[in-house]
Amino acid sequence: MNKTFLLLTVISAMVSSISLADDATYSGSSCVKWSGGDVKYGGHGAVYNNHDTHKAYVLCNLPRTDNGGVYGDVAEIDYAYFGAIDKHNTQDVKCRFISQNIYVSGSIQVFWGGKRSTSGYGTQRQRVELPESQTNMFSNFVLRCELPPKSAANGVSKIFHYYVRQ
Repeated sequence: MNKTFLLLTVISAMVSSISLADDATYSGSSCVKWSGGDVKYGGHGAVYNNHDTHKAYVLCNLPRTDNGGVYGDVAEIDYAYFGAIDKHNTQDVKCRFISQNIYVSGSIQVFWGGKRSTSGYGTQRQRVELPESQTNMFSNFVLRCELPPKSAANGVSKIFHYYVRQ
């Protein structure tokens, strides 16, 4: 009886750690200003830059749900995209994942995901897929995005949401 209970406990723990890796969609309004521009938030959950000439950089929170699995291997983002409207005719909305690990010794290791951007401009929503990104099991992830300045002719570019599968 004790062996069966132990086996079920181990299997339950393994399934629990595997099921922690989730898909989630986050609102653009969960992003916070990092530097530049004039970051504003729309009542519909979007983040945008209201400055006429300067880009804005935002950091978007990403709760870590993939802790490297049962064997403590590399944690990763398996699939992700952001939804944006790009109204600037010469500058794009750009995003990338960044992960930073600070070791006990004080040294820092940064993992940079590939940067992706909107293509063209207009009033249509664009879905921009981001490349996979990985880090070690002690690091955090953040999505860092660049919002172009407000276009005098077209208005503001916005990030409405971002989707992540870890």
